[in-house]
Amino acid sequence: MSPFYFGSSDLPIFGIYSAANPARDKRKALLICQATFQEYMRSHRLVKQLAVQLSAEGIHVLRFDYPGCGDSSGEWHDTDVDNWTSSVLQAEEELKAVSLVDDISYLGIRFGASLLVKAACPTVNSNSSIIFWDPVFDGEQYFQTLTRMQGELIADKSRFMDNRKNYQSMADLEFAGFPVSRTTAEQMKKIKLGPNDCSAGRILLLHSGTRPDGENSALRSDRMESQALALGCDWESLAHMETQVQEPDLTAKILKFLS
Repeated sequence: MSPFYFGSSDLPIFGIYSAANPARDKRKALLICQATFQEYMRSHRLVKQLAVQLSAEGIHVLRFDYPGCGDSSGEWHDTDVDNWTSSVLQAEEELKAVSLVDDISYLGIRFGASLLVKAACPTVNSNSSIIFWDPVFDGEQYFQTLTRMQGELIADKSRFMDNRKNYQSMADLEFAGFPVSRTTAEQMKKIKLGPNDCSAGRILLLHSGTRPDGENSALRSDRMESQALALGCDWESLAHMETQVQEPDLTAKILKFLS
């Protein structure tokens, strides 16, 4: 694994590149658009394992942090959804440059799928392969879900001895400990994606067992293959907010799709 910064000098983006095993190099590359907020934390270890395992099988992988998030530069109040979307395009170009591979596939996790569709999907060709894992394509609905979970969190007496019902009005927007600017929230709520927003020739929808609506994705089409994952992620459950996501068959399913 090679951690590095790329992009503009005024707002560099942190990425980790996992080069393909030279003995198995398939001349394919995967760009991972990670989840956001607490979902990023919950899936971080699994995404790392995925990158390592795929690179061992001969696929170049780049994962990165959006501006103002993780180890990328910038503060939460200086970045927004537009910055995040732009970073996807920058990461795509960087992956091509470091891997010397033009055959790029994409993985979008939760809200990362929304950013992927907004950024890369309008320009991908019919030969491209895209994977969506429990995608979020209705920004207003996602905002309401995060707001509900934040309300449940600050009222949870198992976490806070005092009732913190006034906390949300005293602070700026916050989703489970992650502050969010008003601009980010408004841009998020405007996202509403449909079947004509993705032109990729092959689409794999991975949905958790706890999300039976996975097959009714906003981007459902005859180009989409749908598969259920073995374990449920419970993304929208406060009880599982600190639980690391584990999906033992994730790598195998993605590897088979990309082969």
